[in-house]
Amino acid sequence: MKENTKLIISIFCIAFIVRVIFFLIMPQFFDRMFRFWDDWIYLEYAKNILNQGWWVLDISKLDVNIDGRQYNADGVGPGYPLVVSLIMFLFGDDLRVIMFLNVIFSSLTCIVIYYLGKEVFYKQIGILSSFWSIIYVYFMIYMPRVLKENLLQLLIPLVILLMVYEIKKEKVNMISIFFPLAFTYLVHSDERYIIFFPIILFTMIACDNVHRINGLKKFTVFLAAVIILSIPWAVRNYVVYNRLVILTTRTEWFRENNVEIVKKPLFDRILNSKAVSGNLDNTSKMKFENKSGYFDEKLQRLSIYWAPMVLRESKLGSNVMLAGSLKYNLGGLLTYGILLPFFIVGSIFTLKKNKLGFSLIIFIIIQSLLHILIDIINPWPRYRYPIDSLIIIIAFYGFYQLLQLKIFKRLILPSSNLYSFLYVSKH
Repeated sequence: MKENTKLIISIFCIAFIVRVIFFLIMPQFFDRMFRFWDDWIYLEYAKNILNQGWWVLDISKLDVNIDGRQYNADGVGPGYPLVVSLIMFLFGDDLRVIMFLNVIFSSLTCIVIYYLGKEVFYKQIGILSSFWSIIYVYFMIYMPRVLKENLLQLLIPLVILLMVYEIKKEKVNMISIFFPLAFTYLVHSDERYIIFFPIILFTMIACDNVHRINGLKKFTVFLAAVIILSIPWAVRNYVVYNRLVILTTRTEWFRENNVEIVKKPLFDRILNSKAVSGNLDNTSKMKFENKSGYFDEKLQRLSIYWAPMVLRESKLGSNVMLAGSLKYNLGGLLTYGILLPFFIVGSIFTLKKNKLGFSLIIFIIIQSLLHILIDIINPWPRYRYPIDSLIIIIAFYGFYQLLQLKIFKRLILPSSNLYSFLYVSKH
């Protein structure tokens, strides 16, 4: 226990120091900061929480004019603005203090990754994944921003870790409340993660440490707790809108824009893809210069979403993702791109050997499909970053499995420190 405590403290301290340095020098190396309208939306929402109270009943005051365009901050979840408002209340509206909170979130993420890798696979996987996450560029590039990226990068592996703890327990106890609390806060920060409900159900039933029925009971308790915890904000929404609104108005927008598209048979969607793209609003459909059909479009969205480098400008209606700078692309290639071959290997081994590891892959697939298949959601790599922690863990599991092969074992002397670390104990 003492040794593990020292390891955790070391991980946090090293991550914190690296992030403080990165936080201080980043504006000199990246010229893409403060270009998203989200920064100002979250700031405006937080100021309204301080002025109106937590419920922010007068949503007309949430209107924000940014570069001549009108936005309403009520389209985002209250989770992150609540944190920003707390920082403003304690320290004032100094943006540097608000942004420094991201340093804390990102440092804690490295610890969560260690525990998740350890619980799903082996302690060695947790250590390797955690230390790689310390230098992982995509966990740091949004620190000098007022954005929820770093919060989501912490919350998603944390929710999955708490789920794994529940699966490994014999029955629900008082500590179990942290699982629905974390998930409720996640979906109140970004309502799109409601899509994780089915995979949580599947994983808890299929992987329960006792029995599938026991897993179903645990999920029922989890679901009931999430519903109860969500009631206050649902009541607030009903008071404000005079109708039932789940989490944010974006859930209604999502449903109204996609229900007819989803109902159409796949064959019809393929045949009418060009017609559909011409009829949808510019903000709702990808516009590629060399578009050649439904599948070509999805492949291009896939390549954007999973790209280790941003080599050229991409457009989504009126929104533009600029090409990355040399430093940005090199950072992504050396910390993310280099992992992709090992991630593929790790996924193959996981499918054969590890149910919990398989669930991590499903979480990755579900989030990826959300951004790749649905046309009204941007496929920018930025939206992949919250699940990169899972990619790192699977990649190092793949690296570990490759080292188990005879051809690699011969390259590692049994007396070496690396051999001792990798092979003496798996836990």
